[in-house]
Amino acid sequence: MKIGVFDSGIGGMTVLKELIKTFPNENFVYYGDTANVPYGTKSSSQIRNLCQEAAYSLKTKNLDVLVIACNTASAIALDVFKKILFPLPVFGVVEPGVSAVVEQFQKLPFDPQRRILILGTKATIKSQIYSLEIRKAIAFNQISEQSCPLAVPMIEEGWVNSPILLSTLQEYVKTYQHDKIPGIALLACTHYPWAIGAFQKVLPNWNIVDSAKAVAEFLLRQQFSLSQKNDLTVQWFFTDPEAVTPMALNDFQQMGLTIAL
Repeated sequence: MKIGVFDSGIGGMTVLKELIKTFPNENFVYYGDTANVPYGTKSSSQIRNLCQEAAYSLKTKNLDVLVIACNTASAIALDVFKKILFPLPVFGVVEPGVSAVVEQFQKLPFDPQRRILILGTKATIKSQIYSLEIRKAIAFNQISEQSCPLAVPMIEEGWVNSPILLSTLQEYVKTYQHDKIPGIALLACTHYPWAIGAFQKVLPNWNIVDSAKAVAEFLLRQQFSLSQKNDLTVQWFFTDPEAVTPMALNDFQQMGLTIAL
């Protein structure tokens, strides 16, 4: 099976990493629109136009399934990919993220003060897609959404353990740190799993939902026909290869994979 992974840049590599762990015998195609990153600060019309261009490029890759590993693109332009690539199965990150949050919520004792917190880019938070979808699944209104626009560039610099990132996240979540009941926080940006330790420090005792792992677990439940051969391959496509940061390269080199730019 050939699994495509699309992202506006390198953040989707966290999803790709989890997919490789979950489907170690499959073929992967990673497409990063690094020439136009970030999507999270762009208008909806700009995002949809960029996703349309990407969808036509991906149509030539002979994929069996496509994962939109970008919260912003999933929230605003999932329908664009589905229309252009029909009948190819296309999955975004919103549905898996919502499913993971609901599953965590239902495992915990009900408390009306327990908050669900969505952390993401400005565009994702502005769309309110997560709040809307979570409320469809559970009768619960204590849902907050918080954009963290400075987190992505810091993570791309490799500052995942930096006091600068930590203090920045502290500023973003300070309103929620005083909640008496620990809540559930969804990392609704695929860059954030690289810095999950920092999020855990600023939201101690909270249940942190890793969106990248949620996507891999969701795809596993789709029961696709999988290869029985040990022939993992990864093809890389970047619209601007020079924008791929060393941190992302190192991540995959540690897995024994070479990224050909």
